[in-house]
This record gives sequence, C-alpha cells and structure tokens, in this order.
Amino acid sequence: MKNIPLFILGITSLVLGVVGIILPILPTTPFILLSAYCFSKSSDRFYGWLVSLPTFGQMIRDWNEKGTIKRRAKLFCLFSITSVIIYFCFFSAILLVAKIILPTTLIPILIFVLTRPEK
Repeated sequence: MKNIPLFILGITSLVLGVVGIILPILPTTPFILLSAYCFSKSSDRFYGWLVSLPTFGQMIRDWNEKGTIKRRAKLFCLFSITSVIIYFCFFSAILLVAKIILPTTLIPILIFVLTRPEK
C-alpha cells in the first residue's frame, strides 16, 4: 500500500458508487472513477481487482483509454444529481447552509460528467 489516505478515499468512493447502483440519489460513475484513480495511486491489487470487475471494469477502461463516459451513465448521473438537488433544496427541512452547499458541490460534478465525450 503506497498511500493510506488515498486508499481510504478509494474505499469510501467505491462504497458510495455501489450504493449509487441501488439508490438513484447517488451518481455511480463519478464515485467509481474516483475510486479507480485512488486505487491506481495507492494499491495496485485493488486497482487490478476493480478494473477486472464486469460491472465497473469497462467504464474504467473507457475512461482511462479515451476519456469517455457512456450516454446511459451520463443520463443516470443527470437524473440522480438533479433529483437530489430538487428534493433537498425544495422539499427537505435541512439547514439553509446545506441547501447552498449541496448544489454548489454537485453541479460542478454534473457539468464535468456531461461535458465528457461519449463512447
């Protein structure tokens, strides 16, 4: 293990990405790509394992080789991030500061994903 903080971030990101498969409120693609990046810098074993998974491997290879994200993944990311922002900002009783932080952090992620080339 080369870098413990990156490894922990990779595990956390992987868990969030897997949860995003089940819950439409979390975007899977950015979390899996972040996890792959963290593992590539911290653990060759975990990176190899992640890339070999049938669910995530092709997505990571597409990103590494061509910098592309599939249209289906982009649309899912658009739907999930938009749903989260709408729900928490308009229908939830969270603090005002959270209602400001949430779109401030999620919209740049959404813009990044949507502006990547498609496979």
